[in-house]
Amino acid sequence: MMTIYLHNPLTISLLIVFFLLLLYYLVIFIRLAFYKKTVNKKYPPVSIVIVAKEEGFNLKNHLPLICEQRYPNQFEVLVVDDNSTDNSEDIICELKYKYSNLNYLRLDNKMFEIYKGKKFPLSIGIKNTKFDYLLLTDADCKPASDLWLMTMMEAYSDKTEIVLGYGKYEKTKGFLNTLIRWDTFFHSVMYFSAAIWGFPYMGVGRNLSYKKELFFRVKGFTNHMNLMTGDDDLFIKDAANKDNVSICIDHKAHTISKAPKSLNKYFIQKKRHFKSSSYYKIVPQIYLTLIHCLQIAFPVLIILQIIIQKFYIFAISIFIIKAIIQVLVLNKINKNLKEKNLIWMAPILDFLNSIFLFSFFIISIFNKETKWK
Repeated sequence: MMTIYLHNPLTISLLIVFFLLLLYYLVIFIRLAFYKKTVNKKYPPVSIVIVAKEEGFNLKNHLPLICEQRYPNQFEVLVVDDNSTDNSEDIICELKYKYSNLNYLRLDNKMFEIYKGKKFPLSIGIKNTKFDYLLLTDADCKPASDLWLMTMMEAYSDKTEIVLGYGKYEKTKGFLNTLIRWDTFFHSVMYFSAAIWGFPYMGVGRNLSYKKELFFRVKGFTNHMNLMTGDDDLFIKDAANKDNVSICIDHKAHTISKAPKSLNKYFIQKKRHFKSSSYYKIVPQIYLTLIHCLQIAFPVLIILQIIIQKFYIFAISIFIIKAIIQVLVLNKINKNLKEKNLIWMAPILDFLNSIFLFSFFIISIFNKETKWK
């Protein structure tokens, strides 16, 4: 019977896809599953940088959590206000009376608006920081604990110049929230694993640390200043190598933000990612494209095996083996990333998410974006 299977093009295709998926899980992702962090207790002075635009509400709620971080050395929190017209300035000035480590930089010159996106205000902010170690997050993010700063800094080693953190989304009701959290979780597994294997290609600006000296050594965002997106992943493309990147997946060092509440807002977010990813190096592009093609192809080939070839036991067995391996590896990784009610749905979510991403990609080709907020 197996000989008959192996002479069938559909069966051969399914087996190729199956073994390639196992390669991802049992070779590439498995190192993240058993990753052991090293702790550096040097704790250098740190500048936390937040670029904000029309974020008065979030600044009021999140800045106290950031300013009150427990840390054994000096740290400043620098908020760069990018031409906000809401009450951001009033809120920050009020908080400055309570927190001596809170600093404020307002950009209110309209000429700055020729630079679309976060890159220009972020560059100005970095230039005005006090310390060499930088920790970046967004105004709509809150730290998961008061040890966020300390835990991120513990990930630095003597060679480390970049630390990639995890920026998760808050769990709420609804399928869209589940899909977005899955996409965030799985892509984090992808870029953390890539960093461990020595080909780092991205991080997220919601939770990212690097050295100020490195930023200026690679000339900041100069290579892609014309793009509105890429203040995190395209910077990593330019600045990271196999030796200077560490990861921090400890749950105390996560940041948490609210997920997009509509399909349109999610589409806008993913469109920015698609734009950035087109500038990635060839290895990450293959790495990302292949996994999504495999995630779409696998269930389709399973269904074809059952409907056309009538190979019920064979097809179901392949599906179950892959699902078990996938869930076991991701569940081990999730002991650090702490996502709720996602892993058991992984065999279905990876297919649905890949379909969504493929659809978004096609639509994004004909849709342009002109502002970041």
